[in-house]
Amino acid sequence: MGKNVFTYGTLMWLEVAGPIAGLNEPGVPATLTEYARYTIEDRDRAKVPALVEEAGSKVCGVVYLDVQESVIRALDNFEDIERYPQYERRTVSVQLETGEII
Repeated sequence: MGKNVFTYGTLMWLEVAGPIAGLNEPGVPATLTEYARYTIEDRDRAKVPALVEEAGSKVCGVVYLDVQESVIRALDNFEDIERYPQYERRTVSVQLETGEII
């Protein structure tokens, strides 16, 4: 069984995430609460989106369901986590459009 993966930037679009990680199914719209999305300037990668914990805020994105570990590794490689240690994968709860929390 895979994991659910919430995305909030360019990886929200299957046209981007599919070729990068081999995803075949579009993500499901979801909202992450208590986080805010900001655009940060990164000398090496230009402007990139970043999430920061912030009370009362919310971020809209998509969640890919039942993602295999090999796909998660491909997404981590895309984020270049070895070179950019500020990237941190976290376990969070998101709310789907149906109201379900996963």
